[in-house]
Amino acid sequence: RQAGDPVVFGDAAQVEVLRSVGAMRASCVVVTFANPPVALRVVRAMRSLRTDVPVLVRTPDDSHLEELQAAGATEVVPETFEASLMLASHLLLLLKEPVSRVVRCATPSTSSGRRAARPAVAHRRGGCGEDLDGLCRCWRDRPSCDVAFRDRPCGG
Repeated sequence: RQAGDPVVFGDAAQVEVLRSVGAMRASCVVVTFANPPVALRVVRAMRSLRTDVPVLVRTPDDSHLEELQAAGATEVVPETFEASLMLASHLLLLLKEPVSRVVRCATPSTSSGRRAARPAVAHRRGGCGEDLDGLCRCWRDRPSCDVAFRDRPCGG
């Protein structure tokens, strides 16, 4: 308020609060609650007002990903996974991988791509079109990365 910006206090899961903050004019909605059940209520309330606006949701992890998507979230961004992607990106850059490959491998195109890219979930295709073995091939010839795969041997 001191900076002259409007501030509204209220429960964002209440349709009336969303209306009062301009949800009907929004071009995009971002939900950043660390509590997934609260975020879920906000997504549902927003979707009851508008189905045409993109709704991006930040969550601590992907344990509620499908539920948030079913409620109408356009994208779900799990913090833990995004942090892991950032760490892997920095590693690849330090190992002199081409920037174009780092960007391609670290940019799943959708929240379902993020889930698929998690090696702990399955060795399915990720956002870069490579599974865990593909990433191993990416790093296989780099002796300094050997330790990263000691507990999970590369296939192929």
